[in-house]
Amino acid sequence: MPKVVSVEQMVAIEKAADESGMIDYDTMMQNAGRATAEVVRQRLNLLTQFGRVAVLVGPGNNGGDGLVAARIIAEETEAEVGAYLLEPREDDLFNAAQDAGVFLADAESDQRWRILRTMVENADVLVDALLGTGIDLPLRDEAAKLLRQASGAAFPPAPARRLIRPASSNRVPVRRAFVVAVDCPSGLDCYTG
Repeated sequence: MPKVVSVEQMVAIEKAADESGMIDYDTMMQNAGRATAEVVRQRLNLLTQFGRVAVLVGPGNNGGDGLVAARIIAEETEAEVGAYLLEPREDDLFNAAQDAGVFLADAESDQRWRILRTMVENADVLVDALLGTGIDLPLRDEAAKLLRQASGAAFPPAPARRLIRPASSNRVPVRRAFVVAVDCPSGLDCYTG
């Protein structure tokens, strides 16, 4: 049975592991990204079509986990992988994802959220690596706006019921991406759920 710890306990565990030299933060991030990529790979294996993965990437360590996952998915599967960053980022994790062929976009460069909406609407799997356990609620403006746009694209409202239904061959099913959250879903209060 998995162990459940509080946010403070998790921070203390990670800090103690890093300080003792047992496992550093970079290795923890690589491990978290690999575990996330494995969950996504299992989901992609259920698809009979070419899979598309969209990763929402925050500026912190949770976003780093997402970039690692995006890189591994791009390197080890046939999936089309895109990462959407809340803020521009240029670090080794970003560069490695770029080198692996991950499509990268950021909110600052995206007019009217068009790239985000397209990525999320077409995703078979959506990885939420935007905000982690260290987030303070309520969400800041840009993060809240990004999540509203992503949610609207990932979970469109159901079509209105009609008295006369079109022939089944004319129906267009509502697509819903399978969502994988790193640490906890963005915007969820990790203390209260």
